[in-house]
Order: sequence, then structure tokens, then C-alpha cells
Amino acid sequence: MQPTSNSQPNYQVEFKTTHASRPGFRINELRISPSQCVRWHYHNHIQDTFPPLRPHLITNPGQGSATFLNLQGIGAYDLIPCLETDTPDE
Repeated sequence: MQPTSNSQPNYQVEFKTTHASRPGFRINELRISPSQCVRWHYHNHIQDTFPPLRPHLITNPGQGSATFLNLQGIGAYDLIPCLETDTPDE
């Protein structure tokens, strides 16, 4: 079974805002608590910190909130949740 793209992320964060957005590029600011994470996922087309089709996750191992910028570009946005069998060992 092939996962489908999702234009609305299925994760919760303390704060998220978009600082810039245009076709094929955007800058998002996110803040996550130590108990939150963006679960394993990949993108078919868009490139952010990782190349397309490369599974990745975002965690916060600290004791306080973590704020970061995510630059995404070169392609239409999608977020594909990984199947449990698709995720690398953590």
C-alpha cells in the first residue's frame, strides 16, 4: 500500500508560522516541546534539510522548548508518513 501525500501535517507543535512563502519555496518557524516530535516522514518532491525520498524525523532531546527554521524549496509541498517497516532504526 502506497502512502498518500498530505497537505496538512499530522503532528502537533507548540508554535508554527510561515515567514515567507511563494511557489516552490517557503520558510517556516516551528517550536516543539521535549515531549513532541514530527514523526518519521519523507517528501516526494520538496527538498528541505533532507533530499526528497529520504525518511527523517524531528525530535527535541532537551529539557525546554526548541525553536528552529525549516527552509523548503524546489518542489510542491507534501508530507508522507512512513510505514513502520519503512523507518530506519532510531
